[in-house]
Amino acid sequence: MREPPWVSAHLVHGGDLDALLVSVVTAVHASGLAGDLFFLRYWEGGDHVRLRVRPAAGATADDLCALLTEHGRRHFAAHPSTPADPDQYARQARALGALERLPTWEPVQLPNDTVVFRPYVPEYDRYGRGAAMDAVERHFVESSRIALAVLAARPDPDRRQTAALSFLLVSASAGVGTGDAAPPREQALRDLAERAAFARRYERQRGKLIELQRRMAAVATGPARTTGVLAAWHRSLTTLRDRLDAAGADPPRVTAILDTCGHLLCNRLGLTLAEEAYVRYLAGRLPADRAVEEAGR
Repeated sequence: MREPPWVSAHLVHGGDLDALLVSVVTAVHASGLAGDLFFLRYWEGGDHVRLRVRPAAGATADDLCALLTEHGRRHFAAHPSTPADPDQYARQARALGALERLPTWEPVQLPNDTVVFRPYVPEYDRYGRGAAMDAVERHFVESSRIALAVLAARPDPDRRQTAALSFLLVSASAGVGTGDAAPPREQALRDLAERAAFARRYERQRGKLIELQRRMAAVATGPARTTGVLAAWHRSLTTLRDRLDAAGADPPRVTAILDTCGHLLCNRLGLTLAEEAYVRYLAGRLPADRAVEEAGR
């Protein structure tokens, strides 16, 4: 049976996107009208959350649109945005549009505290079609659920970065993450890492970080029945890899997709580009440094 199409809503808000996500997604799930759901944060047109939701059995796309509009507006009324700055948006759009190599972008910021419905356009060129796209979207749903579990605890920036690093270290230990060995689209992140002198920062935290890597490797090699968000991430990513292999995706594409999934988890957790750059730097360096340290014992 064919799945119903995704309803795609952009919730534009110049405020706490964590609180918006937890509030709206909790309400949507509680309604019984929503099936699978995943989300991303994005900047184009102003800071917003992109929710993709499938109707549950017996529900319609119109039901979901009404539900998302209602709960979005309710949250916006209780937590209004800070006033928009058109000049700031224009500067941000130029910088981020160039960083992502976009040919065009929204020239004007959308009104804050609005719910805008846009068609969902799957990225077939990046992920593939058919079984490959189905596998990727299934992972997006699971990744979003994992990120929301972290966000519900209202983490501060340090805990948020530690969570992101933990997930990426689990990926690396399971052989399904590329850490800092990113594809060309991430070159700007590597450059940012170098400018921020991450190596010196790492040395100040080295002992604690290597111990974290040791614990995450244990998660990746632990029993399949292990529970918790780290184990769920490991299962989701390894299942995605296996399903992509079964769908006939070539190894370079599988590697690129898995790397993108790490990036998108950082996005869902709300890391800034600079924070993600440091986390990815660590995820790429720690496994080798731990191996060298243990070999010298």
